[in-house]
Amino acid sequence: MTADTMRAKVHRGVFLAALAAAACAGAERKLTREDFTQLFKGKLAQAGQTGNVALSYEFLDPLQLEDFPGYVPPKRPREGLVLAEETLVEHKGHFDGDIAMDMRIEAGGGPCRVFVFLDQTADAGYVFLFGVKDDTGASRSWNVVGKYRRGQQIDIIYRGSIGPWQRKAYSIAISRKGEGLEMKLDNRVIIKTKDKTYKSGRIAFSGDYVIRRLALTGRLNLAWCDKALSGEAAADSPALEELVKRYVEGVADLGPLTPELRLQALMPAWKDVFRKTTEHYDVVTNVSDAHAERYAQLADAMYAMYATIFPARVEPAPPSMVVVFKTREEFLKFGAPENTLGFYYPASRNLFLLDHVNPTITQMVLLHEGFHQYLHLLIEKPPLWFNEGMASYFETATLEKKSFTVGTPSLRLRRLAAMLQKRSSPPLREFVTITDEEFRDPESVPDNYALAWGLCHFFLHCENGKYRKVLHAYFQALRRGASHEETASKHLVPLLRSKTLEDEWEKYILDLYKR
Repeated sequence: MTADTMRAKVHRGVFLAALAAAACAGAERKLTREDFTQLFKGKLAQAGQTGNVALSYEFLDPLQLEDFPGYVPPKRPREGLVLAEETLVEHKGHFDGDIAMDMRIEAGGGPCRVFVFLDQTADAGYVFLFGVKDDTGASRSWNVVGKYRRGQQIDIIYRGSIGPWQRKAYSIAISRKGEGLEMKLDNRVIIKTKDKTYKSGRIAFSGDYVIRRLALTGRLNLAWCDKALSGEAAADSPALEELVKRYVEGVADLGPLTPELRLQALMPAWKDVFRKTTEHYDVVTNVSDAHAERYAQLADAMYAMYATIFPARVEPAPPSMVVVFKTREEFLKFGAPENTLGFYYPASRNLFLLDHVNPTITQMVLLHEGFHQYLHLLIEKPPLWFNEGMASYFETATLEKKSFTVGTPSLRLRRLAAMLQKRSSPPLREFVTITDEEFRDPESVPDNYALAWGLCHFFLHCENGKYRKVLHAYFQALRRGASHEETASKHLVPLLRSKTLEDEWEKYILDLYKR
């Protein structure tokens, strides 16, 4: 088992059954035509009861622009959606499964981008680029589709044909059907390939062009519909989305809570309660039976992942509790701080989680906070740098087929690379002895999160994990009850004093950033 492909094997049959149950439960939700007209200002050509929708935009009616929240029209009105290189304009809907777009655009001189299933909060999805200038000539351009993660180079899936690109009108058709990705330019197929990485998200646009007409066909995420129709999405979206962005960028302290927090109750007083108990977890939610089942199976899978990297025998104990809230209003009313999407509460050993409309976000927070909960079973008071570094490491894990894959770089990598390039990073031998109070310092906590994540990633993955035994020895010493400072001084500091190691660490992080 190599460090780049460490996998915790989990039985997935029940998990897939839970997802199927969730889909069936969602299918019970029936949308009316009035629901669609409440959700969108675009012209409604199709309105299916289970979320299938076909919308068209001519932009002759200014109200249609309301379906693109945050869009600011130019001072001189033009009939279309006017885009710019430095801005990103999203459609408000959240889609699942297959989707198709037909666009009539007026191209400028620069490249055009269309994002499909873009999770703007986690900053990932497919991106179709067209009109990108070729080095061989100013009038030639190429077209590609790739996997996009903000702050990283695009992972190109398919490079389309090279041809002329001019300042004129073009017809663009983009679709995702099953695993198939396709783009047509003036009815000519220029991209046709397959990929199954992203299955849901929003549609977004950026670049040097104007969208004159847009036809959009797909199936809406029913959870998003529920929240949007209730008014919750509109009320909470700006603050919540900004919070998520801060979280994934590592600029918000969302780790183990400060000792000052005191919840008034151990559990929320819900009218409707759904529960699923497994060997390791007791999941309680007010969302649905399907959600309880899905989160329980996901939690058991993450337990297997943690135990593969940090195996340890735990004395028999009641299952760890995971409490999932349906709305942010209920979450905050219960006593959750404003700056959290989920948190582990050491006093009761319970994990509290907000059910975000995008499952990628909820999974990320669950994996992060879940590690705090798991580690507390093994070590009463672990050092915060190690606790947060490993939680940040696990939060990017992805479930593929029958295993969790860990090691995907965090968006904190960009911050860490900048620190190393500016020589603003503290010596590693000093960082591993940092106190919890120093780690939480508001001015340095984003840098501390990035550094902690990067150091854990380095120990686990550098040259197929040649330093992994060092991290495991450190972990086992903490388990035996050795003090934070004593453990770091014995197991980490001697190694980190080496100038060769510091150089190796810096090269590893910067090479990772350039990939």
